[in-house]
Formats: sequence, C-alpha cells, structure tokens
Amino acid sequence: MMSIARTLLRDETGGAMVETALALPVLLTMIWGITQFGLAMHANNGIQNALGEGARFATLCVNPTLATGCRRPSNADIIARIKLRRFSSTYGTFDEPTVTPSPSTATIPYLDLQVIYRMPTNLIFVNGPVMVFTRTKRVYVTGAPMPAAAT
Repeated sequence: MMSIARTLLRDETGGAMVETALALPVLLTMIWGITQFGLAMHANNGIQNALGEGARFATLCVNPTLATGCRRPSNADIIARIKLRRFSSTYGTFDEPTVTPSPSTATIPYLDLQVIYRMPTNLIFVNGPVMVFTRTKRVYVTGAPMPAAAT
C-alpha cells in the first residue's frame, strides 16, 4: 500500500498539462487586451488624421475673387471633409463632428473642430466600459465663411 502512494507522489506525468491549463487563460486575456489597445490606438490615429485634414481644409481660400476676397469653406464643408478623412476599425462609432466658431470678441478668429469616437471594450468573459475618445483642434482662420447657398 505504501509503495503505491510513493509511486503516485513521485509521478510527474500530466504536470505540464496542469501548468498550461492554469497559464493559458491569463495568456489569452493578455493577448486580447493588447488587441483591444491596438484597436483603440488605430481609432485615435484616425481621429487625429481627420482633425488635421479638417484644419488644413478650413484654412484654404475657396473661390477667391476681387469683389469678395478670400472666403473660407463653410462649416458644413469642413464637417464633410472630416467625415471623409476619418478612419478606424468598424468596432466603434463616431459622433457627428462639430465646428464651433470663435466668439465675436476674439481678437483672432478661430474654429474649434471636435471629433468623438466611442469604442466598447470586450474583456472576453464580460463586456467592459465604453471608451470615449474626444479630440479637439483649434485652427485660426481668416476670411468670412462661404454663404450657405454656395455649399
């Protein structure tokens, strides 16, 4: 009877399987977390790209003439450019971009461009919180906006 107990205590077959069973869920969760982080960074890059393109477009002189001078694009055109240039995975959703003009008391006119991206997190076994990325870019502009009828 004692020899069977000693044999079972010394037997190490199946030890690697037990260690793998304990370590594998932790490893998979870490890999999934890295993937989620990568998706978030990809979305952040898409937001920054869209804001940069919108800011560049807002500073352009549209339809310059001697009579009207230089006119900047309308806010609707800027929003359309931001929508066109944003990118991310299809995992999250974008809110409508906003263009907020400076108050009339500002010494130098500017526009605040804003993009919001919402990304739900999935922690394999449970749903995590929704990550919200809000990015704003201020761009200083000259010239009046194009009239609404011209857009």
